[in-house]
Amino acid sequence: MTKDTRDMKYSPAVDFLAMQHRHRVAVREAFKQEARDFLLAHEFVLSGITSCLERFSGKKWSADLDESIRSKVEQTAQLSALFLQGIDPCEAAISEGLYGQAATLVRQQMEILGAIDEVWIDKRNPRSTPKVSSLPKDIRQHYGGLSELAHAAVPDYLKSMHTDTKGDLVGAAIVPTLNKEVALFLYRIELGLLFLFAERQENTLKAAYEEEVFIASELKLLGAAVSAANKAAEKISDLPNTDPA
Repeated sequence: MTKDTRDMKYSPAVDFLAMQHRHRVAVREAFKQEARDFLLAHEFVLSGITSCLERFSGKKWSADLDESIRSKVEQTAQLSALFLQGIDPCEAAISEGLYGQAATLVRQQMEILGAIDEVWIDKRNPRSTPKVSSLPKDIRQHYGGLSELAHAAVPDYLKSMHTDTKGDLVGAAIVPTLNKEVALFLYRIELGLLFLFAERQENTLKAAYEEEVFIASELKLLGAAVSAANKAAEKISDLPNTDPA
């Protein structure tokens, strides 16, 4: 007999979403134990970037800045805002077991960096998806795998991400569960994109202001991030690669 929901304190939708949230919190806590160095690297590199951007915020460009440079800096600023706003949902999706959604977000972050590169070589076409061929091979080679995750194209990926076991029952879990290998794989890419973003901010700000960009304290944070990331890299595994170049 179907349960009558009229006497329930909360609707089934509220119960379902609350269950999702509880499991996301549990997955994040479990992921913290597996990814301490990744998390440190993420905090350090983001701190270096945001400290730098805060110092330059509101600073005026030279009145005689070349119009072409001005246009490229403005376009880069808009794309950078999109990238920065995507950092938190991207990190949360990875850390909380939403791997299909995370793949979509990581892929978008890659495309934003590709768009920034296209701006500076005068190849940006606003009517087409940005190419990621300008990114380092160890990053861009995963674009195809991310697309397969994002588009639910490979059944084995879905099985590895969503299978849960309870006693002798094995099936698809409707709540997030931790998959260490997929989580570390995605986090490594997302972290690498942050380093690439830092490079592009440095180049853009240097073009706009004609001065050194990162100060000593920020360089120290970036250096600490590199050290932590290198230590964490020993713990990752890969998915099949597709090089779009």
